[in-house]
Amino acid sequence: MKKVGVLATPEIIEAIDASAARSGVKQSQWMRAAIRKALREGVDVDYELETPIEVAAPDPSDTTS
Repeated sequence: MKKVGVLATPEIIEAIDASAARSGVKQSQWMRAAIRKALREGVDVDYELETPIEVAAPDPSDTTS
């Protein structure tokens, strides 16, 4: 793997930390998974950079955690 630097606002870092903790993974693992998903599904960059962060609620049917 190659290290990639990313600057993020405190709001984004807090959201990543919370989501990673809920998933029981490291911040770096969560970020790699999010990047892979965005590449696979596509991203509207302008929309994502202009709208507030909405952290998804945990899925109550997910029994893996």
